[in-house]
Parts: sequence; structure tokens; C-alpha cells
Amino acid sequence: MILKQLLFAGALLLAMPAAAAPAEGLRFIKSDGVIRCGTDLTTNTYSKKTEDGHWEGIDPTLCSIFATAIFGNPNNFEMVNVPAGQADSYLATQKIDVMLGNSYSTASAELTGNALPAATIYHDRLVFLAKASEKPSSMEDFQNQNVCMTTRSPDMENFEQYMRDYGLKFQILKFANFASAKASFLLNRCQLLVGQETILADLKNQYPHRNDIMLLPEEIDVQPVYVLVAKQNPNLQAIIKWIVNALILAEEADINSKNAAILTGDNNLSLRNLLGSNPDIWKKLDLQPDWVKKAIKLYGNYGEIFEKNLGSSSELKLQRGRSRLIKDGGMLKSQSFL
Repeated sequence: MILKQLLFAGALLLAMPAAAAPAEGLRFIKSDGVIRCGTDLTTNTYSKKTEDGHWEGIDPTLCSIFATAIFGNPNNFEMVNVPAGQADSYLATQKIDVMLGNSYSTASAELTGNALPAATIYHDRLVFLAKASEKPSSMEDFQNQNVCMTTRSPDMENFEQYMRDYGLKFQILKFANFASAKASFLLNRCQLLVGQETILADLKNQYPHRNDIMLLPEEIDVQPVYVLVAKQNPNLQAIIKWIVNALILAEEADINSKNAAILTGDNNLSLRNLLGSNPDIWKKLDLQPDWVKKAIKLYGNYGEIFEKNLGSSSELKLQRGRSRLIKDGGMLKSQSFL
């Protein structure tokens, strides 16, 4: 009887789901000595290496900030190319620790996939790149023309809804990846190319002398771009959330690359916690208490990071739009660090 009870108890333990184990947090990242960030390295939009081997772009900047927070060293990171649609599997198999690049999420993806959004890093618009001999007066000028785009969800659904909303008719040429859609556009198979503004602005910049290629002002949709983490590691999700939140909170509090090193937070408890004057919360997150000062001195607050990598000081020259703070008319708002 006792043997049967022991066997039954053992069977119950074996049947317990793996999810019951505690999330690893930063354990594997720290044992590897680097944080691995996934992105699309086939385009210069998000990441690129200079001739002297240094990384530039929004994704390596964020990855370096994560490394500063985790290790105290901004160089302890690796950028990993993740093919389109492979973020789930790369996170699940720990080929990467976080996914950056043009990362999005849907209800179905969260419910059935391996990736969870940890933080919004900016908002990207779904727009048109057009090929026309003269500036069009409206979208009516492109009625019944060919449109090249990928089958990526939710882009296709949003574009089809856009056509219904405005009574537009296009001939849609669908492609499994953006490289194929772009090639067809450049080969004149279509007059319009639909994609994220970050990618299309970079593509337009590759042909500076072609006046027939232009970004149109129409906005099909706006999507938050996320840092994604593995679903089985909610502790890492919380850590990444509060790192990104710190950059936004710093901008709201006018903490920037010029003054971060000398500030202490004074009588504001949230800012004292943020800047490491009170180190307890950062230690509970298993992060370096002084990382905010180090990272902001290197890269700036959220606004400085955006403008350098995507905005007015970058080659893309994108407007911040919804990536502005709420107080400035955008959609970003920090949570108090208490």
C-alpha cells in the first residue's frame, strides 16, 4: 500500500507542468555573460555596424542599455539576426533573450505563442511608398493600381479594412517577406508598397536622387513596437518593463545626458529610487542600482534616444508622433518607480 502511494505521488510530480517551475529571471543571461537581442539585421533600419565594428541604431542602443542595467557594462550584449516570423521559436529555444526589431503582438499571438510583450519602445505607422512621376493629389490617383505588401498579420487585415473604410480598390500582390515585396516594387510590378514607416523611410533614403519615389502622408494604421520576451520568463518581462519605463520617466523628469550624473532625486521618492539613491527596488529586480545614471549619460533619456536613432538627428528623420510623451500630445506615460 505504501509503495502504491509513493508511486502515485511520484507520478503526480512527473505530471506537473514545466510552467510550475519558477521563472529564471536573469539567471541564464548572467551565466552567459551577455544579453542576446534579436532583430532584423538584413536592413539598416534598426541596427547596423560601423566600419570600426561598433553597433548603431535603436536596437543596439536598447540592448546596450539592458546590458548596462544587468551587468554594469554597456558592451555585454550580442545582436542576433532573427528571420521574419521566427521570434517565437528563437525565444523558446533561448537563441535570444529579448526580441526587438519590428516586433508586434496580437491576441492570438499572446494566447498561443511563446512571446509576450514586455514594453512599448515606439509606435510605427503603416504607410505607402509610391512610385509616381508627379506628386499625387490623393489616393484616388492610385485606384486599381498594383500594391505590393507582405502577408504579415495584422498588416494585411488593417490594409484591407483601410480599403473598405475609404472605398478604395487596389490589386494586391502578396509576398511572404518584405524583401520580395520590395524587389517587385523596384521592378515596377506595383506602384505602391505598403510597410512600416521606419523600413520605408530607410528604403527611400537608399535612392536619394529618385524623385519618383515618395512616402505618402496617408496613414493606414499605427502599431506599438514591443520588446518581446519568452512567455515562460515573466520575471524578465517585469525587468525589461521597468528598464524601458525608467527611460521614459527620466524624460518626464528632465533627466538627460547632460545632468544625469549629478542628480540624486532630492525629495522625490520615485526619482531617488530611479537614480539609485535608494537602491532597494533595482536590487530586487537583480539590476545594478546606478545603471540609470550610466545609461543616460551614454545614450540619453527616451526622447534623446528616439531623436538620435529614429527622429530629427537620424537618417530616417521620422516625426515622434504617438511616440511623444502624453504631456506633449503622444501616447507614452511612465509609471512611478515606488
